[in-house]
Amino acid sequence: MSYGITKPNIHEKGIVQRRQENAKEQEFSGKIFDTEETDDEFIEKANQESTTVFYKENPDAIPPGALDEKPDTRTKRENKITDGYILISQSLIKKLINKYQEEEKFCPKYIKECVMERKCKDISSDAMMAGKFFESHVLGGTTGSSRVLDLPRKKLSKKRELELIAKGYPVIGEKRIDQQRLEIQVERFKQKAQQLQVEIITGVNTHLDIFKHWDGKKYLLVGELDLFPTPIIYEGLLRLAIIDVKVTSNVNTTFGNFCWGTPKFMDHLQADMYHYLVRDIDFELNPHLINVVPENVLNMIKNNNILFLYWVWGYQSEPLELQEKIVERTYFDENNNNYRQREMKERIRKAIAIIEREEAFGWEANPIPEQCARCSLNQSNGGNCEASINSKV
Repeated sequence: MSYGITKPNIHEKGIVQRRQENAKEQEFSGKIFDTEETDDEFIEKANQESTTVFYKENPDAIPPGALDEKPDTRTKRENKITDGYILISQSLIKKLINKYQEEEKFCPKYIKECVMERKCKDISSDAMMAGKFFESHVLGGTTGSSRVLDLPRKKLSKKRELELIAKGYPVIGEKRIDQQRLEIQVERFKQKAQQLQVEIITGVNTHLDIFKHWDGKKYLLVGELDLFPTPIIYEGLLRLAIIDVKVTSNVNTTFGNFCWGTPKFMDHLQADMYHYLVRDIDFELNPHLINVVPENVLNMIKNNNILFLYWVWGYQSEPLELQEKIVERTYFDENNNNYRQREMKERIRKAIAIIEREEAFGWEANPIPEQCARCSLNQSNGGNCEASINSKV
């Protein structure tokens, strides 16, 4: 059974070609970086624990096509129709208002320049890189058409590094255990996707932006759907779904913000908002979805015959065969009412009120140690924020 998702035809070529060309432009050659540094200086950099930083400074020493961490330049999300709007994403809302409808502690300057305007990017943690690596291999890319196809490797001996440099090869060590486990899970994902009849067509139904007007003409809600639309065999039936791929250390953990062992305690704003975004799609605002979301899919969504599923994969706990689960977030709650949607809309309103307040006050910096450490605006990280706390990751 198919929901009308097909390989790109002549009419779909525009958006597909643009996404694929963007990805191609961001590939790396894999050649050794032409540098005036001595071998010892070069090796010392390569041997730093934070090899991600080294790769950024020496992009041509990266394994071919491996690490694509360029800033997200999609200030307007690749859609000229959105010019002049303020885009409101679930990730922005979470940084301003928590699931208890309380205001979070945040830095207005960071929110404005890094989150809303996308002029800068946080320094990726190991966990973030693991997620990007996994998505790149199973979906063909990550947010913003970037790709992470390799991860920082183990250190090499100085002798071995000099041998590689002499031969003109990248200075790359063996894969770490986390990467080995992630690669096992990538293969398991691909096999499971086939078994469940999940359709993945990179650049067509992966990482799709979707927009919806909110309360007048100034704001647009925006989401990026990992996989939509796609069929999936769920609980023995072939269903239509939005799938969001998640990577975590352990799918059974009951602690922290990502307690997949007890998902009822998690913040499900993303799922609730994506349920809302796919209903009553405005194709004038989303022309790129015309050939992706056919009439039969629209009818199924209208009749509430669509699922939101987190497909969660763990990689740091054994056995890996048990580190996978699918978690559903329903549109209606257990009492079959739309309380979740009311909560979501109230949270959006509060977030917008904060944005308007900060607009009036000029988005002044409010240094927060744990945020400054990974903020690229921090002077210690190469930024120009004079108010930033002098700390590095």
